[in-house]
Amino acid sequence: MLETIRQYAADKLAASGETAPIRDRHLALLRELARDAEPGLEGPDMLAWLERLDTEIDNVRAALDWAFETEPMAALEMCVGLTP
Repeated sequence: MLETIRQYAADKLAASGETAPIRDRHLALLRELARDAEPGLEGPDMLAWLERLDTEIDNVRAALDWAFETEPMAALEMCVGLTP
């Protein structure tokens, strides 16, 4: 059911002609999350950050997919930031 809703929303977004600006904003948000998470992925806050990133994993993947298409350096930055 969730995939059906996701596809419906993607179709509506594509029809609006606003796909690129919305995906750019989404990427910016997730890029910031990755930057914020990087120092927390080592040390006492690691578990909390891993739990937060786990809840955002679909968003992280979508942002990375978009970044690899449009801003490869942003994708690389996110991957490096989330590596620890």
